[in-house]
Amino acid sequence: MATSPTSVSARQALLGQAQTVAASFNNINSQLNSANASLNASLGSDVTSANQLLTQIATLNSQITTAQGSGGNANDLRDEREQDLENLSQLTNVTTSSGANGAVNVTIGGQSLVSGNTVNDTLQTYDPGNGNLLVQTATGKVNLTLTGGSMQGTIDARDGTLATLQSSMNTLASTLITQVNNVHSAGFGLTGTTGNSFFNGTNASSITVNQALVDNPALIQASGSASASGDNSVALQLAQLGTSTQAGLNNQTVTGSYSSSVASLGNALDNANTQVSNQTAVTNMLTTQRGSISGVNIDQEMTNMMTYQQAYQASAQLVTTVNTLLSDTLAMKTS
Repeated sequence: MATSPTSVSARQALLGQAQTVAASFNNINSQLNSANASLNASLGSDVTSANQLLTQIATLNSQITTAQGSGGNANDLRDEREQDLENLSQLTNVTTSSGANGAVNVTIGGQSLVSGNTVNDTLQTYDPGNGNLLVQTATGKVNLTLTGGSMQGTIDARDGTLATLQSSMNTLASTLITQVNNVHSAGFGLTGTTGNSFFNGTNASSITVNQALVDNPALIQASGSASASGDNSVALQLAQLGTSTQAGLNNQTVTGSYSSSVASLGNALDNANTQVSNQTAVTNMLTTQRGSISGVNIDQEMTNMMTYQQAYQASAQLVTTVNTLLSDTLAMKTS
């Protein structure tokens, strides 16, 4: 447009590009909001699963206590409870302690939730006022500080990387709106009009192109003089914004700031994947070590079973031989 400031087609092309930029900001904001809502839903699902496990653990405590009180063997029940505790520990940080008659007490975030066969309290999500759900006890309303598990991982992802990216996009959109409007508002349109903003809105969710300009491209204020419609000084200033550093963007250009935000997200994702890989390796190693001590080796058990089977067959053969000898001896005595 700076090359042909009076060209209507050039002005329409400018508006089309501006609408594409605004729509891109709107779309990114919508996707980030969807990701935020998805993480909130995931947190709620984890809380529901945790409450189910707490109930199951209390029930198993009762069954184990009853079985042991009557002199029975509760090993299967203990194994089932141990699996529930492991599943619970994947959701959040759990502290356990031994209770009476083989029961296990469960504490989460410093709050006792299971004592013996009693569920003292359960978990629920709550909104602290910003729409980002956190976790508290359902009855006591004690806000919990979680330190591990998928619940805290979800909160960290939502309030950390995702929130940072949303803030960056809003700052970028806000800076673009302000800087473009400051330059454009001081210019003049083909009919000598002035004072019109180019963008409306304040951030990535609300940025739009001024509909008045869309309806009448002649209102785009590309000239620095009301009497010189062919002047392109304001159009040139608008174009130069693309390569100008902005204090509100940490002295980066608009394009540089966007690229930096995308790169930061990529680095965060790469670091997360690396941590997952490392933690998976550690978990597998610890699981293998535990299995070597307390687990059941299928190959070893099969070998033992074959040994016992052969011993049984040998014993049966011995009994058969002795029985034959006795029968022959009795027959000789009779004859």
